[in-house]
Parts: sequence; C-alpha cells; structure tokens
Amino acid sequence: MKGQKISIIATIQSSNKNAAIVARKDRSISTLSDLKGKKIGVNLGTNGEFFMDSFLAIHGMARQDITVVDLKPAEIPEALVRGDIDAVSAWSPFLGQAQKELGDKGVTFYDQDIYTETSNLAATQESIRKNPARVRKVLLALLKAEEFVMHHPDEAQKIVAEFRQMKQDLLGELWPNNTSV
Repeated sequence: MKGQKISIIATIQSSNKNAAIVARKDRSISTLSDLKGKKIGVNLGTNGEFFMDSFLAIHGMARQDITVVDLKPAEIPEALVRGDIDAVSAWSPFLGQAQKELGDKGVTFYDQDIYTETSNLAATQESIRKNPARVRKVLLALLKAEEFVMHHPDEAQKIVAEFRQMKQDLLGELWPNNTSV
C-alpha cells in the first residue's frame, strides 16, 4: 500500500466455515490426532496455510508432526482424490470440491473459533474524503444487491456461479456457510 492510510468502508461477508482440513478415511484418519505423520496439501502463503498452522497448534500438534505438500489451489481437490496426499487444508470453493468428491470416504475438521474469513470494501482515506458521494452510491448498491440475494437466492446463486465459473449445485451447498453482515 506504499504507506497510504486505508479504511474499511464495509464488511460485506463473513464465514467461520470457509476453511477446514479434509482428510481421507482410508488413510486411517478419523480423529484429529490421526493427522500426525500424514501428508497435508496446502497452498503456502494463503489462508489455508494460516488455518493449518493454527489448527495444528490449537490441537497440540506442530508442523513437524506432518509433511506439508505445497499445491496450487486448483490442484488441491484432485491431489486428495487421487491419493497423492492424505489430507488438505483448504478454503472455498476448493474445500467444497474436495468434500464433494470424497463423499463419505472423507472427514472434515472445522475449528470455527480460530479463523473467520471476511470480505471487506476498503479504500484509501484520501479517496473516501474526496469522493463521499461515490462511496455512498457503492454502499447503496451493495445494500440493493443484498436485498436481491435475500429475495431471489436461486437467481443470485446462478449469477455468482457463472461469475466464479463453478457448478451451481456446489455453490448452493457452500452458500449457507457465508453470512452477510
């Protein structure tokens, strides 16, 4: 940000179920402690890594108790399904894809107290001061969009699925994990 002062104008969405660890039951993983000695795929430098490290620490484990495999986000579900790794630390939509593809062969570990994802609208303080009418219009547009989502959830999900280039049924399963604020 080159030292510019920013402000959060609005928090648009939050979720404490958009990050989790999904593991393969056929690798003898059914409890948290079963993750010790296993290969966990994660995209390093992302919220997936932060969640994994926090999750392990809260549950009495450390990174040296597992083998970390750095994966690109889109590779995460496939690597787990193929069996290249034993578990993944992922976020939506990759989390949902992994869960769906593994089905009852997988187990998901959430910890809703250690990570809450938020989506924020932010701008430089100078821009906010110079453009108050524009900020107001954006906020009104967001409120209008939220009202549309509440009254037309199926149509809203279709729009988001097309924009995100993901299957609408998967998005529908993930939709309740997010809360507008």
